[in-house]
Amino acid sequence: MKILPFAIAGLLLATGCSSAQTKLAVSDDVPASVCRPANTSGEFLVAMNYLHNEGKTPAEITKVELDDPTNLKLQGFGIISNEEVGTRGAGGDLQLDTNRVIAVGDTAAIQVELGLNNTTEPGTAKSLKVTYNNPDEKDTASLTMMTTLEVLPAGQTCK
Repeated sequence: MKILPFAIAGLLLATGCSSAQTKLAVSDDVPASVCRPANTSGEFLVAMNYLHNEGKTPAEITKVELDDPTNLKLQGFGIISNEEVGTRGAGGDLQLDTNRVIAVGDTAAIQVELGLNNTTEPGTAKSLKVTYNNPDEKDTASLTMMTTLEVLPAGQTCK
């Protein structure tokens, strides 16, 4: 597994649909890239990209999208507490969390289940875009986490 930490200043792009300050912020612990082989079914489950709720109300994640995916699809997402964060290969005993809410003042991670469209070819994405409801602004907002994703076919090794 390859996870490259880096200073994220200037590499994170936060965008919102409203003009007021957004509520979710990305922490400094975000890796530059994640590379891991999928299981034999072409699936990979990972928890990453720490988000901190700086707002006055809970933030509900409503959508997660892959940016510029190649042979990679998002099969599901959840939110897990900071204590449970880690990178995990897909397996029969791992479950995608159904939580979609980050409480006020909490830090959590996006848990994404990825799948290869063609299980014999690697898959990539440039980043994750997260959209959430923002009751403080009575609007939705989004941010993009600049972590590149690479999922390899089962048995292959990341460089």
